[in-house]
Amino acid sequence: MSRLLSANFARLKKNKLLWVALVFMAAISVFTMIMNISQSKEWETYGEKLYFDSCYFLLSPFIGLFITVTIVFFLGVDYSDGTIRNKITAGHKRVEIYSANLITCVFVSTLFDVVWLAFGLIGLPFMECEQGIGEILIYVLITLLFSISTGAIAALVGMLISNKAGSTTTAILLFFGLLIVSSYIILQLDEPEMYSYMAMTNEGTQIVGPIKNPQYIGGALRVVLECIVNTLPSGQAVMLSNMALQHTVFDIVVSVFLTVIVSAIGIIAFNKKDIK
Repeated sequence: MSRLLSANFARLKKNKLLWVALVFMAAISVFTMIMNISQSKEWETYGEKLYFDSCYFLLSPFIGLFITVTIVFFLGVDYSDGTIRNKITAGHKRVEIYSANLITCVFVSTLFDVVWLAFGLIGLPFMECEQGIGEILIYVLITLLFSISTGAIAALVGMLISNKAGSTTTAILLFFGLLIVSSYIILQLDEPEMYSYMAMTNEGTQIVGPIKNPQYIGGALRVVLECIVNTLPSGQAVMLSNMALQHTVFDIVVSVFLTVIVSAIGIIAFNKKDIK
């Protein structure tokens, strides 16, 4: 498998899409932080503070798009150039081929995560942190793990769909689909259990309530939805961008578990795939 990995990393060095995406990722990270630094100075004039850590993870929901597109394009070339078939003909086992590509995808995911977070550090000298260094490091670990699980999902799509255009379209639609679903569930879970409102009466304007919110989700359904959100990489990303993570240990464990499960499914399916 070392030869497969060497070939993959040699291709990565020459992959223009990867380098363009990394530069774009770095530029967005810097631009976003500069805008936040400017905004924090405006807040200070009103006696308010915009903390570094609340801005540092704002791009969490979108890093998956860079990872997904880069990976499916990279794997798609293997099929379009006939490289996959040549690897099998040369005697490489399918589990070795998939594992080598998966390791490469984990590296790409980690690379994007490191670039994003490293360039975001430009805001640290200008803004204070609300959370302690320990909590921030846990959040960094969570970003790394949900980035890797995103890469594993992209690898699954890229390895099982032979057509490069088809795999790219499927992966992008899947990414946005999961992001929309996660955002919608989080929006529903954010509904308050009780609420009050202003009403005009004969005695003037009065506050009515608190009354029970019919949109509030409770009981077993709430637990299920919270588990779904914390399991999906997109759900963790949205929660982190809002600094609303509440189950960090669960997030870490489930990201590792999801990566392992998705990779196992991918290996089994790839072993049975008919490669023409």
